[in-house]
Amino acid sequence: MAQYAAFAALSARNVGRRFGPSFSCASTMSSAPGRLRPPGWPTVPGWGHHGTVDALESPCRVCGSRSGERLEAGWACAVCGWCVGEFIDPDLPLPRVDVVYYLRRGSSVKIGTTFNPRQRFAALAHDEVLAFELGDRTMERARHADFSEDRLGTSEWFDLSPRLRAHIAALAGGRDPWDVHARWLADALRKARGGSL
Repeated sequence: MAQYAAFAALSARNVGRRFGPSFSCASTMSSAPGRLRPPGWPTVPGWGHHGTVDALESPCRVCGSRSGERLEAGWACAVCGWCVGEFIDPDLPLPRVDVVYYLRRGSSVKIGTTFNPRQRFAALAHDEVLAFELGDRTMERARHADFSEDRLGTSEWFDLSPRLRAHIAALAGGRDPWDVHARWLADALRKARGGSL
């Protein structure tokens, strides 16, 4: 713990040296032209050299990615948007982000909900994580009703019909589901700290 705190203090000092003592990446998130784009999204006109994606010196503290994006005031993770040098208190729990998930196993899809997908998926046999969407049990029930004609028995498993496939493709938008989840987690961390999104 002491080693982590020392590293965080050094990082904060270096960020202050590079960008000034009042630097707050959370404040640059909302003022940066076009905000951060998830990988694969089109370039925002007018960014010039901003928006350049390159390797970070160390993994992102939120999602572990080594891909960074240049903003006006510094670097941020290209996957989740967490700003390099921002401190995460290891003694505090991560914020809860409820998601509805879509897991494929063969030609079937499980529609379920969790706030800890990695732990939940470790207990489920599956071939692939197809998509996430923000939502809790209420959203899960709505999705079960939306696709009730594709339901396999009374379980949470559904036939991967063309309609369900189209819904999942629209949710995923060509992005890695884990990258999308990481972005939501980083946004929830910023919100919990009182920062802007």
